[in-house]
Amino acid sequence: MKFGIKFRLVALALVAALMGALIVLATLNSQQQVAELRAGLSQVDSESFRIADQFRDFLRELNNTMLRYGMDHNESLWREFLDASHELDVWIDKQKPKVRTQREKDFLQQIDAAYDDYLRLARELQARIASQPNASLADFAPLRAESQHLFDLVQELAKAHYESRNLLLSHANRTLSQFRWLALGSLGLLFVFGVALAGVVYRDMIAPLRIQLVESQA
Repeated sequence: MKFGIKFRLVALALVAALMGALIVLATLNSQQQVAELRAGLSQVDSESFRIADQFRDFLRELNNTMLRYGMDHNESLWREFLDASHELDVWIDKQKPKVRTQREKDFLQQIDAAYDDYLRLARELQARIASQPNASLADFAPLRAESQHLFDLVQELAKAHYESRNLLLSHANRTLSQFRWLALGSLGLLFVFGVALAGVVYRDMIAPLRIQLVESQA
């Protein structure tokens, strides 16, 4: 076999092997990216939903405790409110590093600031109740308004979560689309090089042998 034929065969075989290796690497890389995207999406779902739901539960409990204090004037209820409110304040600070997007961080910062106003109004209401045992429901109006403002901010935080989730889904779809095109292109090139390799083998090896066989029979 001539050196030129050997060189072409080896070159085509190497190219085909390289294309196969690229397909394998692209598949492994896409699987890793998909796993990372799924993990990120799962984290967004668990963290953002959990933050919003837990904050609502905390705030409802604080409102109920404050209302019971206004009705019973029991100092133990006020101490319970102070303990629970401090726990929620610490909890808010712990959630800040867990949100992913800047919009979520902004809303969480607004929630933190509004919660400080809520606590200030609660202390003012407690002082009014302590000095005026016959406090009316109208005295609770500022606290209820600030509580509703906090609920609205938590709702906006949940909406920001959905936007973050949609961004991750969009990125995942683009990644999968790129992988599909890469895989199809690599398979197409692998097919072309396989056909070329078969053509070279037939032209430079099989065809001459057939000619020699025909001449030998003749």
